[in-house]
Amino acid sequence: MVRRKKKSKVPKIVNRIFRFFFAIIILSSLVLGVSLVVKEVYVTDTGRFAQIIKPILAKLHIPVSEEQIGDVAGEFVSRLSQTNLASGVQSDRSNDSENSDSQTSAQEDKAVERVLKVALISDIHNDLAGLENAVYRLGSEEVDFLVVVGDLTDYGDVEALSKIKESLDGSGYTYYVLPGDHDLAESVGLGNFTQVFGGNNHYFEYNGINFLLVDNSANFTELSSSDISWIKENIDGTDFVVLSQPIFTDGLLGMFARMYMGSSRDTVEDEDMLERQSRVAAQRSVLLEAVRDSNVIAVIAGDHHRSSKLKDSVRSELTHHVLGAVTGAVNEYPQSVIQEPRFSIMTVFEDKSYTIEDILLE
Repeated sequence: MVRRKKKSKVPKIVNRIFRFFFAIIILSSLVLGVSLVVKEVYVTDTGRFAQIIKPILAKLHIPVSEEQIGDVAGEFVSRLSQTNLASGVQSDRSNDSENSDSQTSAQEDKAVERVLKVALISDIHNDLAGLENAVYRLGSEEVDFLVVVGDLTDYGDVEALSKIKESLDGSGYTYYVLPGDHDLAESVGLGNFTQVFGGNNHYFEYNGINFLLVDNSANFTELSSSDISWIKENIDGTDFVVLSQPIFTDGLLGMFARMYMGSSRDTVEDEDMLERQSRVAAQRSVLLEAVRDSNVIAVIAGDHHRSSKLKDSVRSELTHHVLGAVTGAVNEYPQSVIQEPRFSIMTVFEDKSYTIEDILLE
């Protein structure tokens, strides 16, 4: 009687190992391919990433768990955050080259003098160390004052707001502050913010340059009629408008094009909320029209956690800027997943040309 030899289990083990590592290679290639196509990575939920990518791998007959997918995506994002691919800059002090070409001929003309320099700080989110680092970096900049734009805190409690105020008070600089939607959370409105900082809107002049700082931070809540009247009364004499949220984002990358006054990143199903959102969006159009009909040079806003610049689609002399974030974290993710932490320095010259330069926080 001839005995049959038992089949070795080694080939099966080797096959399984090969399939696993092949799956990881394919997954990593897909993540890298997506990042190269869009030139940005904005990962907010590796679970959502897993839901998207798992069906693709299933069609390729590559069994990979959501946990394995999340591990690979998380490692990729971690490595990406250590490079300049995520930040969109190539040094620790990046010039806005397009703005320099079109707005700053004054720098080449020695007869045109600088009239002011202002630090633009946005989205601190309780990161006192980040704020203090930004102020420390101002030591050699000789700025005239600070403008702090929105989301100073995560939840808008008096204690957190007070800590930010104490830090700003100790900076030695004059400063102006706008709230963000996070700063309204605990008091469901301006209560806590005004208790700590006082007024939420500002109009002031410095060396012949006029600034209009408008609080449009409250989601699903219209500006009051008195606020709209105040804006319209002062807009004609304004050079720079600063807002809590952008009012023009057409042409920005991906989801950032859908983040503006009167929009929502999440689907809104409640009819009352939808109606309120619609009214806020209508006010956004009113504000944008008022700015376009004026001699405003630039609109500056926060909220995106990513610095950007757009020429207005109606009035080409008007530029819309969004500031990057000072905070080092976004929920449980590093801020560098979106863009390296930063603040900006704006320099204005006597002919009202200007530069806005990002300063990265190490």
